[in-house]
Amino acid sequence: MSIAQLTTLTERTFDLISSAHYDELETLMHPDVRPQLPSNLMAETWQRVLTDMGEKSAYSDTHVVFPAGERIAEDEQLLGAVV
Repeated sequence: MSIAQLTTLTERTFDLISSAHYDELETLMHPDVRPQLPSNLMAETWQRVLTDMGEKSAYSDTHVVFPAGERIAEDEQLLGAVV
C-alpha cells in the first residue's frame, strides 16, 4: 500500500467515524481489533474529541509518521504493519 493510499484511508476512517458509519468502519479493521473497538466505544471517544476539539471541518496536510513522529516521505518504500 502506498503512502498516498494510507493518507486516503486515514481520512476515510475519520469520515466514517464522524458520520457514525461504524458497520462500514468495522470492515476496514483487522479481525483481532474489531472486538476491542465496539461502536459504542468509538462513539463515546468521538464525542470526547468533539467536546475537546470541535467538529471536523476539513483535512489539511494529512501525512504518515513513524512512531517517533518523523514524517514519512510520499515516495518512501516501507515494509511492515500499519497501526
